[in-house]
Amino acid sequence: MKKILELGPGKSPSVRGETVYYVDRQADLNLDNLRIWDLNNTPLPFESNSFDEVVANNVIEHVAHFYPLLDDIYRIIKPNGVFKILVPHRQLEWRYGPWPDHLHEYEERSFDILASEKPWKIKSLKVRRMMDIVEITKPGRWIKNVKLRRLAWCILNWNKFASKVDIAVELVPIK
Repeated sequence: MKKILELGPGKSPSVRGETVYYVDRQADLNLDNLRIWDLNNTPLPFESNSFDEVVANNVIEHVAHFYPLLDDIYRIIKPNGVFKILVPHRQLEWRYGPWPDHLHEYEERSFDILASEKPWKIKSLKVRRMMDIVEITKPGRWIKNVKLRRLAWCILNWNKFASKVDIAVELVPIK
């Protein structure tokens, strides 16, 4: 069974299972195998070569010192492991202004630079665009489902929800 570490899962982790471990600075999360830890503090509290996979969904843009964290992930990930990263594309910052809690911006080129400076190889890199779902709100059409109606209102009033762009990257360590 794969041993997985998810960084900063918050209240909705993207990975679940018996062999999943979590690191988050929030103590009020109801998760098994949770270690309370600020990702700006390295080394992480794990032994070397202990994880098959490390997952960071919308987390690394909040970490002040990403390179030391990346070096430590390299330490704890197994030689054939995968580091899966999901970050918002910097296009969102250009279009809607800076997000106050985002300390870094990323684009495709960011990971090419990272792979050239650190012992990582890019296994895959995809720019993902959320499909525009404004069509469900055609004029004169009433949406009975309250959740869909609220979502449609958000989309019509704040177009940023309909045009989210992010980058999904898988890095493998060169060991």
